[in-house]
Amino acid sequence: MAVTERTDADLLGQARAGDEAAFSELYLRHRPAALRLARSYGNRADAEDLVNGAFERVLAALRRGHG
Repeated sequence: MAVTERTDADLLGQARAGDEAAFSELYLRHRPAALRLARSYGNRADAEDLVNGAFERVLAALRRGHG
């Protein structure tokens, strides 16, 4: 039996329902791309802060039932 990867939509729904592991999976899945984008805008030292702040805002929105 093959194990199927959960989709982003599935993970978002689970995260919205309070599943922190689902949000962690989304974070790990999308962090590299977010860092590449943040670094492309200039100050590489600030990229980590920008990405972490963005994910914090997404998590807060999900907890409010949005996203």
